[in-house]
Amino acid sequence: MNQHPTNGSGPTDHVPDLADDVAGKKATHTVSKHGVDGAVNRSDGPQPDQQVDSRKAAHADVSDGSRGEGGREDRARSLGTANGKRFTLIELVVVVSILAVLAGVMVPRVTNHMKSARDANRLAGIKTVRTAIEQYYMDKGEYPPANTNSSFGGWDVSHDGNFIGALQKGGYLDDKALDPINNAHHHYRYYVYNKGAYGCRGTGSFYVLGVMNFESASFARRNKGFFKCSGRNWSNQFAYVTGGGASFKN
Repeated sequence: MNQHPTNGSGPTDHVPDLADDVAGKKATHTVSKHGVDGAVNRSDGPQPDQQVDSRKAAHADVSDGSRGEGGREDRARSLGTANGKRFTLIELVVVVSILAVLAGVMVPRVTNHMKSARDANRLAGIKTVRTAIEQYYMDKGEYPPANTNSSFGGWDVSHDGNFIGALQKGGYLDDKALDPINNAHHHYRYYVYNKGAYGCRGTGSFYVLGVMNFESASFARRNKGFFKCSGRNWSNQFAYVTGGGASFKN
């Protein structure tokens, strides 16, 4: 076995070799590290932190753009709504004007129709009363007594609650004979006259039954009725008049 000299020539030559090897490895590690860093630094595109910042900036730009578009749309809707309200008001004015014209034309027609309908009921009602009076006369041999009202010239009037009460009591009328309006201006009248009154010719007493007023002028012209004696013309006193038990005498 060979032994190294103690003057250090052998070992000193070998130690530098180990140091150089270690230094070489360190250098290689350093180069590799720098090489990796360089590779990273040389890679294309932004770094992760830069990418996050870029995405935030892009998102901010998009958001700003969206808010800008939304703002324009909101303003457009606001303007549209305002214009819509303005047009709606104009349309309402037009509609109201048309309705007013139609009302001016239609309301009088509807009112006249209702008046004529009530007048028709009046005429039918007074004829029903006349039929009941005649039936009463056939059964009793006399006309039902009139419940005179001094406030209306002694006439039996339908709006005082006691119009020809004998007809309803005797079953000749199911209900009270009432004018459709039945007030001081619109009502029925009835009276029984003695034989020969006003020059009327007959075998006994006679009666006069009438409608005081119609509502429709045209209906009144078509439905006058007639009852007249030499001393009095009841046709001029009533809108419609009828009677029985006497006739005209010259």
